[in-house]
Amino acid sequence: MNNKKVIISIIIFSIICIISATAWIISIASNVDMKTANVDKSIVENNNTNYSITDIKNNIEPDKIFYMESEASYAYEPTLENLYEKSDIVLIGSFNSNLKTYAPGVAIHTITKFDTSKVLKNNTNINVNKTVTFDRIGGALKLSEYINGNDTIRPDEFVDIPAQARNEYYVIQEYDPNDKLDLKTEKNQASKSVPNQEYILFLSERNNQLVVNSYYHGMREIKDNKLYDYNTKSFIASNLITK
Repeated sequence: MNNKKVIISIIIFSIICIISATAWIISIASNVDMKTANVDKSIVENNNTNYSITDIKNNIEPDKIFYMESEASYAYEPTLENLYEKSDIVLIGSFNSNLKTYAPGVAIHTITKFDTSKVLKNNTNINVNKTVTFDRIGGALKLSEYINGNDTIRPDEFVDIPAQARNEYYVIQEYDPNDKLDLKTEKNQASKSVPNQEYILFLSERNNQLVVNSYYHGMREIKDNKLYDYNTKSFIASNLITK
């Protein structure tokens, strides 16, 4: 009788161990799946395709493009002298890549990375000696991307476009009025003719992030030791690049 009790106890104990081990394995498997899902989700969310505005204009039907108008107002006249004085960082560099394009509101923004050639001014603790990453106004998104998570979109906007068709439409916000700063296109063209095209950047620090000062006025192409002037649409002499 005692032997039977011992055998029954052993069997019950074994069953409990098997159940516990199975639950532990399932728990681990679930945890692994959950972590993998989080990684994949993060990659998808941050895997942003950067569209060339020029390419969209050249290849997409005009009636499938929406343009966001930029109405910038300035606290001071964006002359080179004022930009240098008011900016936290001024440097010369060349385009590396566009890291992300997004729409936190009506305006479209692009996070851009530059390789630094020369630092002219730095009043921050941010190290920009080799590279610099900053936010600038402008870019292009598919309509579906522009609408997704954008609280500024009114319920009655874009209702005439079926949800499944919104990947065929684009929303564009020009980087500048003279088509000088669509840098993905500039990079592709420069790779064959003018590698490492340099620009001067006037940047301000806001909420631990660098942003271009005074919209497109804070990014200017350099050519023959002259800076591009958006008002005259020509290159002008400046002592900034000889500092």
